[in-house]
Amino acid sequence: MTRDLVLDERQPHQPLTPVPCRVVVGARDRDGFIARYRRHIDGDRIFLFTRVPPPAGTWIRFQIHLATGECVLRGDGMVLRAVPEASAQPGGMEVRFVATDEASRALVRSLDGGVPVVVIENEKTMANPTGRRR
Repeated sequence: MTRDLVLDERQPHQPLTPVPCRVVVGARDRDGFIARYRRHIDGDRIFLFTRVPPPAGTWIRFQIHLATGECVLRGDGMVLRAVPEASAQPGGMEVRFVATDEASRALVRSLDGGVPVVVIENEKTMANPTGRRR
């Protein structure tokens, strides 16, 4: 069983130099990205899948690229929760972020605050990687 690392958001934070984080998704176009990632973006938060996430409290500068190499979303943010990869779950991190360019801000607005969902498959509930309550 893995333990999520969680940032206590009530603690004051000093400005930090952001750690670069490049994520490549399997989607080949913007619509494919939206279909796959919509449920992992909620307002100013996003869950980024990565095998070895940085610890909670890390300031990151991320870019999400399509399989074609096109950058579809850029942002700066603070890792709120790190989920180490385990055999039963993918690793990743929940990040509170600010989109850093107009195209990214437009994409986030178009998602209209997509909410993570629980998917039922073969009468088993798949894990909710974002850990957000519905």
